[in-house]
Amino acid sequence: MKIARRVWLASVLGVSCGGGPGEPEQSRLAAIAASGEFQFPRSAVLLFEDRNAGSLGLWVVRSDEGYTMPGEKLMVDPAAVRTELEKHVKIADIGELMDPMAERWSWENAAGRWRAASIRGAGGYFLHLEQFAKT
Repeated sequence: MKIARRVWLASVLGVSCGGGPGEPEQSRLAAIAASGEFQFPRSAVLLFEDRNAGSLGLWVVRSDEGYTMPGEKLMVDPAAVRTELEKHVKIADIGELMDPMAERWSWENAAGRWRAASIRGAGGYFLHLEQFAKT
């Protein structure tokens, strides 16, 4: 009985602290891209996925190549984008920032409203992508 209670307590703590199943499902990349009406680079890897963050979906993707997203593109201070990314990936994974500016996009399609931000660090290109409303 003590062992069962410990296992139950550990699983409750893991879920409440954000733990859950380890790696995100890489096959989700194709569905995300189709819904957002864009393409990920071939080297894209899904690092983080959260569909319960108060939005319709939040993803962090890493790639060896830059991103081309639909919609209006703005050049912004990379520190703010890095702060967003560091909520979901380790600072060491991103590494030193390589570009003086980051990129932000926003667009709308039949699936909803989207926003994305990308920086290039020593660890590659990182994308913070969110679908935040249905149309």
